[in-house]
Amino acid sequence: MTCDVSANLTVYTGYTIGTSGTITVDTYNIFYLDAVDEFTQIDPGCGTRATCRAKAYLIADYIAAKIGDHDAFKSEKIGSYSYTISDEISKSNRSKWYVRAIKIISDCYKGVPIKLSTLDGIERNDSEYYDSIMKLDQNPIVDLNEYR
Repeated sequence: MTCDVSANLTVYTGYTIGTSGTITVDTYNIFYLDAVDEFTQIDPGCGTRATCRAKAYLIADYIAAKIGDHDAFKSEKIGSYSYTISDEISKSNRSKWYVRAIKIISDCYKGVPIKLSTLDGIERNDSEYYDSIMKLDQNPIVDLNEYR
């Protein structure tokens, strides 16, 4: 299965490519190469669709930086959970699109089987990076009244 990153960019972010678009084709080509490089460095083995969306979101992050479309994305609350973007990311001039790309990549890690050799107390060299991106602000406490 092949994937059209430029189509995903437009569908998921609303940014367009072309002479009357958000960015030119030349700029897209440069951003695409940058996204491939960045994604390749941290890819845990994502599938085709996840890879395509993550690259589109990385390109959207580059576009947001270029056109000044950053929206101070700091936190999100979903049900009983609340997440806060670390100061490192929020001060690094990265946009909500970057957070979405990293979320996709983090989800890919969940599908990677754990080898017994990783349970020997040795920490993976990328674990601090992902732990630093998003932190759980609260301990999820189930409200039983929600289920009555």
